[in-house]
Amino acid sequence: MIELVSPKLLDVVLADLSAKLEGIAWLDTAYGKASKQYIYKERIDVRGRTNQYFSYKDLAYPAIRVVGDDYINLFPNEKLGNYSWFHVFGRQDIEQLTQDKYRYEVPMSIIFFWDYRKVYNDPDGYSIENIKYDILQAIKSHNNIKVDSWEEDPESVFRGYDARETEVKHYMYPYGIVRLNCSISWFDYKNC
Repeated sequence: MIELVSPKLLDVVLADLSAKLEGIAWLDTAYGKASKQYIYKERIDVRGRTNQYFSYKDLAYPAIRVVGDDYINLFPNEKLGNYSWFHVFGRQDIEQLTQDKYRYEVPMSIIFFWDYRKVYNDPDGYSIENIKYDILQAIKSHNNIKVDSWEEDPESVFRGYDARETEVKHYMYPYGIVRLNCSISWFDYKNC
């Protein structure tokens, strides 16, 4: 993962939230803000030429940049361990309160993937509600977050991406996924 040299605005708030999430004993990595990347496909046109193309709607996946232009695909993958990442919607609301004071609010989601066998010694006695409880306990002291809803259905968890490229096994026990919809707000006392 790229470490920002001089984080500003949302990056500062998300770094603080990531630190809170890393306090969850079973969470191996709290990745930062994911970007939408696209899977490139090759097709051969009628003249026998190979062309690269991609579809904005059908082939999008969440990714985190690690080095240069290399990305890690954040779709469920047990090789990445138990992890989370931020899905930030396109809109960031800004309210100017005074000449030098702004209030920001950003709708977002936090997506989690885990393996129950790596979370609990005896995983059969636990459910997704235990996972949700752990998450809420970790973020409850973060004053800037407003929790809205949970989503468990894979289509809802990965809304905005194309999860057809993922393995179905990652949506069934012993694995789990959940999306926490929320918004985050903060004040900035400097000029934009």
